[in-house]
Amino acid sequence: MDLLQRFAQGFFWSLLGLVATRLFSLITAVVIARLLGKEVFGELGMIQSTIGLLGTFAGFGLGLTTTKYVAELKANAPDRAGRIIALSNLAALVTGGLMTLVCLSLAPFLARKTMNAPHLALMLQVGAPILLVSALLGVQTGSLFGFQAFRAIARINFWQGLFTLPITLILVYFLGLLGAVLSLIASALAGVVFSSLTLRNECAASALRVSYRDSWAERRVLWDFSLPAVLSGSMVSQVTWAANAILVNQPNGYAELGLFNAANQFRMFIMFLPNIIGMVTLPLLSEIHGQNEGSFVRAINANLRTIWGLSLPLGSLLIGLSPWLMALYGTQFQEGHLILALLVCVTIMHVAGSTVGQALISSGKIWVGFSLNMAWALVLLPTVVFLVPSKGAMGLALAYFLAYFFLTICLLLFVWRSLGRSSVQYSFVLSGLTGILFLLAFGSGHISQILAAVLALFTAIITGLYGWHVLPLQGKQKVLEIFCSGRSVPEIT
Repeated sequence: MDLLQRFAQGFFWSLLGLVATRLFSLITAVVIARLLGKEVFGELGMIQSTIGLLGTFAGFGLGLTTTKYVAELKANAPDRAGRIIALSNLAALVTGGLMTLVCLSLAPFLARKTMNAPHLALMLQVGAPILLVSALLGVQTGSLFGFQAFRAIARINFWQGLFTLPITLILVYFLGLLGAVLSLIASALAGVVFSSLTLRNECAASALRVSYRDSWAERRVLWDFSLPAVLSGSMVSQVTWAANAILVNQPNGYAELGLFNAANQFRMFIMFLPNIIGMVTLPLLSEIHGQNEGSFVRAINANLRTIWGLSLPLGSLLIGLSPWLMALYGTQFQEGHLILALLVCVTIMHVAGSTVGQALISSGKIWVGFSLNMAWALVLLPTVVFLVPSKGAMGLALAYFLAYFFLTICLLLFVWRSLGRSSVQYSFVLSGLTGILFLLAFGSGHISQILAAVLALFTAIITGLYGWHVLPLQGKQKVLEIFCSGRSVPEIT
């Protein structure tokens, strides 16, 4: 099976699994927001942000490590791949267990001094076991992506979402915020059970033995890849948590964070396809890196312009619909439509930067990624400090846009210099179109909703046409085949 066929197959199964997962997530978020209200929903967001901060250290970049090395070694060096999986499992037990204890110990301090909400200490302690469970789940999921077991992952996503939805709604209805925290643990445990059984089958099918006895021989991987991965991830988590903490310490801060988190839920509509493509392409890029540099560069650019080109028209439509989308949460959330419009632009820059970042990950240049994330943090935090006191959640959204725009431009310049101009072809025009989208988002709060929707539709058409123009020829051919429902399609040249 050639690379394009493997990508198409992986994309199909990843799409199938994530459609169900994202639908379950959105329904759950809307219902939870209505049951808890704006302020308590903001408290839940801060609890998740705090646990997510510690979870980055708990995971220690081990999921990304197993994805890269299993994909790279499963055919040529299966013994090494098995040892790396084993070492990652052991490391996850240590790091996940340690961070669980840290969360249990520091919860009162974090709730009192940084979250400005002492009553949330117990909720943090209840949610602490998520750290250990999620660390193990990250290794299992990363290994499955390395095996390119996309069909199996789709099944796991579906069953996990189907299990989590009713459990969450029941727990939140009867227990409120406590139920929401307990549902996070239940979801992670379900994922571990489903993933561990599937991983065992994949290892057996590939004649790959997970060997714990000799796993320490692969410890160099932890320094070369896992350590910079966790430093890079922790940089993002810590800065995100600090930005949220600055917001909640303002007057009416938790209500503002509730607005921000509600608007942020809709980013999944833009992240949806890029997430699927990214999950499929990262193991494929890791596999072909070093085998054929020309193919690697072409794949990087095709991935970038496809994801960015698809995100722009979808983002335009979300900006136009933002008042009605926020109304789904209830009348108290309607004022957040401009926040949603700005977060659409943030998300587009985020997915573009993440796509370029795959070139660094798959080529093992993850220390460079850490350095660029540090530069992103140095832009974001001062901007948050400057904007949030006067603009609240709106200021937080503006700060994120400026930081991600800066990061994406830096990534493009680095990849251009290291892999050549062809690796970032069309990207600077796409950057300009994203800037136009930002002006539309910012201006939508100063004109009527109907006029904003019309302008957004016009922008979606223009960016959609350009997105089609930059789409690789093979991608255009596949799209036409889908819309023609199997009828013969002339080859595009």
